[in-house]
Amino acid sequence: MSDRSLLAPDNMDQTIRPKEKKMSRAMKWIANSIGVILTLIGIFWILQGINLIPVGGMAGKSQWVVIGSFIGIAGIGLLVYVNRRARGSA
Repeated sequence: MSDRSLLAPDNMDQTIRPKEKKMSRAMKWIANSIGVILTLIGIFWILQGINLIPVGGMAGKSQWVVIGSFIGIAGIGLLVYVNRRARGSA
């Protein structure tokens, strides 16, 4: 028996990675669509909040700039997450 066999098994060189669940094509499409919609709604609300689109009760109210920013960032974050994950698991 060699010293190497006492230290580690032969397959120890391989890295152990958890299996990543692959997103289906439909799920990617849905997630991308939701991300785009959230981003567009966020931009629209920001523009209403700064009164560039003076339509409705949200026009000129700064709270909609903040809410729109969070919604827009969430949409962009979803798009980045889905597309990085999709590229990595392909």
